[in-house]
Amino acid sequence: MRKNRYWKGASNHMLHYFKMFNKKSFVTMMVFTIGVLTGCSSKEEMMDLSAVEVGEKIKQDVNLDEMQEEDIEQLQNLYDIRAEEVESFILNLASTNVQADEVAVIKAKDAENVADMKEKIANRVQDKAKSFQDYLPAEYALIENYVLKTKGNFVFLAISEEVDQIERAFDEALNGNLPSTASNDSNDQDPNQQPNSSYQSTFSNSVFVGDSIIGGLTNDDLLDGIHVMGGLGATAEFTLEHVDEVVRRKPGYVFLSLGQNNIEEPVKESKENFENQYSKLVREIQEKLPNAKIYMLSITPVSSDVPEGNLSNKDIDDFNLALQDIAETEDVDYIDLSPIFENNDIRYAEDGSHFQNDFYPLLLDYLKEETDIETQFQKSRVIDSNDEYKQIFKNSVFMGDDIIGSLTYLDKLNEENVIAPSGATLDLLQLNVEQLVNQKPEHIFILIGSNDITIVDQEEFIEKYVKLINSIQEELPSAKINILSIPPVSDNALRKEPRYENIEAYNQSLQDLAATEKINYIDLSPIFKNNTIQYTKNGIHFKPDFYSLFLDYIKDDVG
Repeated sequence: MRKNRYWKGASNHMLHYFKMFNKKSFVTMMVFTIGVLTGCSSKEEMMDLSAVEVGEKIKQDVNLDEMQEEDIEQLQNLYDIRAEEVESFILNLASTNVQADEVAVIKAKDAENVADMKEKIANRVQDKAKSFQDYLPAEYALIENYVLKTKGNFVFLAISEEVDQIERAFDEALNGNLPSTASNDSNDQDPNQQPNSSYQSTFSNSVFVGDSIIGGLTNDDLLDGIHVMGGLGATAEFTLEHVDEVVRRKPGYVFLSLGQNNIEEPVKESKENFENQYSKLVREIQEKLPNAKIYMLSITPVSSDVPEGNLSNKDIDDFNLALQDIAETEDVDYIDLSPIFENNDIRYAEDGSHFQNDFYPLLLDYLKEETDIETQFQKSRVIDSNDEYKQIFKNSVFMGDDIIGSLTYLDKLNEENVIAPSGATLDLLQLNVEQLVNQKPEHIFILIGSNDITIVDQEEFIEKYVKLINSIQEELPSAKINILSIPPVSDNALRKEPRYENIEAYNQSLQDLAATEKINYIDLSPIFKNNTIQYTKNGIHFKPDFYSLFLDYIKDDVG
């Protein structure tokens, strides 16, 4: 689930974030803890599942009689996967060499081999596409629409006219919906609620872009992180700076859900800025994804419990009128979400603006009704190229501030591998040590300081850092701790905040601290010397391209 999204992070917002911590961060951490506990049983069931059982579920839902079942030798020949790495598998191929159909489910003995298996299968698909491209265009179209993904120790490939049904059967099998247990499980499910795999299949070519409200779509694994870009504190302006990440995923549908964080005093001025930035956002997506269907979702109302002087539904209604005007001007569809609230008893989170998890199936069901997404053949799927990073850092936790938080916003890493509370400082990280301990990581990467440097002197900064390190070492004595240098800021940020001139001195103190504590220090400066790094508007945070460079630079430190 989403626990850390993206934050404004500049020093003039620090007071706001500390005020919101008890409301939002505490609720988020509590929900995260509950999610971990409730997810354990399903993960254990998946570990006991064999690829053959998954194959039986697929065959129950889709007729594969015209395909040939292949043996381990063929599996090795096709994918260059060693037999000793495979716990179980099914492999079905077309009965003639003029057909492209191919279905494979492989369960690896060791999760460390999953990413490598996926890469090898992807290479096989590319070679197959080349061989079909020129002389069998219909079969080539099937290959273009292939599905290749991983979950746990499983690797799944499907090339077929019925790829959606096959994928759905795979997802349902891994979620415990097997032929032998379906009747037993049915009593525990709401008959009116779709299984998560149905939502994942329906929205497989979609990306939801917005603030932390839309980020809740990943709660309870409703949608995978690759389909959701929901940042804590995200505004239209912030999202505009991350359009390239939306483009990278190549969605066919883009759902925009923004607005609450744009409502500020004076409301009139904030509304004008919102209209300007939102319009730019829509136009840029249209320009870079001309074939994508864009939907603008109305700003959701707040509960009556929201304190007076904060968000008001009157202001939200005014902003929604502005959204309708933007949608008409930019020729995109506007979806009014108010019927969800009129027809259901919606449960809010403690802050009165976010929602309990049961809101999100209602939202997705409503969007299915209000759009053509279920009637359209999903010709492609959102691209997820981050599996390698997720595999490399699966036993790591990154702690830090807004810069680190983008690792989950951009879906570079899974949420359980990142702890980055809103507006984080060393004091705030200290409050999250217990959460870190519960994760039991083998490697810990700490990147903090961009906010601290504006509020504490160098001596106090190091004292707080030592306290954090000692707290971690006491609870996790065998974990490898890595201190990362504070990244440089842009020239514009330096002009606005002269205290950033001290970054180099603070980093020298961090290097000395690492030597004293006998832990690893990672100097990030070569990334900036050897690459042209693009900053966001505030000159402190980075655009999406930075994060691949960052993870590639430090990945050897998990060896």
